[in-house]
Amino acid sequence: MNKEITWVCQKDRPLKEEITSHLSRKYYKHLKSLKVVFYVNGTVFKNYELVQKGDVIAFFLPQEQRKSSWEPLAEKLRIYYENENYLIVYKPSFLLTIPTKAEPKSLYQMLCHYLKSETIHILNRLDKETCGLVVVAKNRYAAFLMQPVHQKMIRKYRCMVEGCVSEGGHIENYLAKAENSKKRYVTTDKNQGQLAISDYTVLLSGKDRSLLEFVLKTGRTHQIRVHTSSMGHPICGDTFYGACEDEQFYLESCEVEFTDPFTKEEIKVLTENRW
Repeated sequence: MNKEITWVCQKDRPLKEEITSHLSRKYYKHLKSLKVVFYVNGTVFKNYELVQKGDVIAFFLPQEQRKSSWEPLAEKLRIYYENENYLIVYKPSFLLTIPTKAEPKSLYQMLCHYLKSETIHILNRLDKETCGLVVVAKNRYAAFLMQPVHQKMIRKYRCMVEGCVSEGGHIENYLAKAENSKKRYVTTDKNQGQLAISDYTVLLSGKDRSLLEFVLKTGRTHQIRVHTSSMGHPICGDTFYGACEDEQFYLESCEVEFTDPFTKEEIKVLTENRW
């Protein structure tokens, strides 16, 4: 049976206005395209009919069909947290989040195998080389509610960098994409790049390597990789940004913290210390 979504009306107004204020016009349009029926106190209502404060609005989530043509991948997932709406899983290093024709093996296909008939909405992608926590919504409604949460989510990353870093700091500049390359670089021209803000602290400092923790205020492609490289301390193993070769790539999404939009519970998930 499809899941029922309910909420209590907060003011007198037409049903459509109440729905779009609680959800969004875009999601309401999506539901109407699927001929979803809305109920008020158990009775079917038209979108132009008036609802009153205290009325219970309800609808049933439509059955979603996964449209992916990618083959599910029967490999075990490391699941750190799961409920009926979303899960938080661990992506290994050197695995794509989303598959491509050139490289079809990915976390997405592992999720396809695990979730079976449920649809998959990955909220935060990680670079192929980066390991760590990925938040995945199990249906479109959950993805809709999780999107603003994701934008405010506290995300922490742990990385091992080359050289001795003695103290933490704040980095604020612009990142631009190099021509004919996936590489990003720092620029002072705001018209050329995107604002990138990072705060970092030193966890351990040695002569040859230092362990840092980053908190991102923005989420730009390769942000930590470019910022550490611009400091003269590239991430160990990140030859793309000037580091020496290494068996590992030392960047991990190690912590996520947010308010569950369904229960209002504070969710905080951390990985074990790897390095």
